[in-house]
Amino acid sequence: MQSLYSYLDLFSLTPPPPPSKVWFVVEGNIGSGKSTLLRLMKEKYNDHLEIIYEPLDIWTKYIDPNTGKNLFQLYYEDPMRWAFIFQTLAFNTTLETWQIPQEKPIRLAERSLHTHRDIYAQNHFQNGNMTPIEWQVYQDLFQNKSKTIEQPTGYIYLRTSIETVKKRIRLRAREGEEVLNDGPDDTYLQQLHDQHDKVWFEKPSRRVLVLDADQDFEYDPDVKRKFMTQIDRFISSWQ
Repeated sequence: MQSLYSYLDLFSLTPPPPPSKVWFVVEGNIGSGKSTLLRLMKEKYNDHLEIIYEPLDIWTKYIDPNTGKNLFQLYYEDPMRWAFIFQTLAFNTTLETWQIPQEKPIRLAERSLHTHRDIYAQNHFQNGNMTPIEWQVYQDLFQNKSKTIEQPTGYIYLRTSIETVKKRIRLRAREGEEVLNDGPDDTYLQQLHDQHDKVWFEKPSRRVLVLDADQDFEYDPDVKRKFMTQIDRFISSWQ
């Protein structure tokens, strides 16, 4: 199984010729500000940019008739029961959005297929929330389907502290995520942070732009301007 590390290594030293269309994936922990950054980028680039958000509307449309709760809520409340089902759905729906033909010069997407596998699904397996058979099925699904998809041009990693993501999770009050703040400790968020750092930060690659997202890039005009300048330069370097 080819890891994301080896994938990044393959392209870090010998970039492909400049394409007519480029696309990038915004990465980061839960609550790091991915959706916010995508919205700000859309406002800036407007007609030159298309956005692919995570399909949360699909993840929440499946309702348990016994409890009235949707799959997203159930996944957070009881990951041992729902992790495999949810992670499989998340991978499939993300894959479907990636298969939509790109029409504009720049595309930005929220969270990559590799992150779904190498961080979220793998973390659940390591925590015992997926059985060995479920993990094998998930990996086979990933291998069979992801190899047909054109890989992103680059990645933008919003690096944040646990304190920052907890604050943003609380402020956005997304139904189902309240357990991330109300739980006994921050183990899950810390695990995700460590895995994101391992993939996107600890092994530098010219294909990854790392931004200090503890800064208020949404409301602080100076920080927002700095972020936009860094992203502009990063995207331009691949065009």
